[in-house]
Amino acid sequence: MKESLELILTGVKEKAPEIPLWIKISPDEYEQVFEFLPELYQKGLFQFVVLTNTTVRKDILEHSRSQAEKYGRGGISGKPLFPIVLSIIKEFREKVSKEIPVVGVGGIFSCDDAKQMYEAGADLIEVFTGLVYEGPSLIKELVKCG
Repeated sequence: MKESLELILTGVKEKAPEIPLWIKISPDEYEQVFEFLPELYQKGLFQFVVLTNTTVRKDILEHSRSQAEKYGRGGISGKPLFPIVLSIIKEFREKVSKEIPVVGVGGIFSCDDAKQMYEAGADLIEVFTGLVYEGPSLIKELVKCG
């Protein structure tokens, strides 16, 4: 996987060296890539890592397995993902890198959620599902909570 990701990032950097690259890692792929991210970062192949993306793990849903399977093969985002994201960011900061800028994403619905992301080690946060369900007032809340 390292060679494939390095090849893709190198190709993009050659075509557009002035554009900063952010790579978004799925929690399903994290274990396969986290160890070599610092090397790719040191080579200047990306500027931010976004932790995480959606997961296809249905076991994180508060439904029976048969109910969860009805959702299909698509990714799970939002609240069910939040504890997974926090643990991945903490692990990344503790075991992998303190220097790579991290964007925390997954299940941010409140100021408290955002604070937990920052405490886990995120430098920035990305809000998507929370914005869909809470509306634009969520942005105002997040800005006020500092």
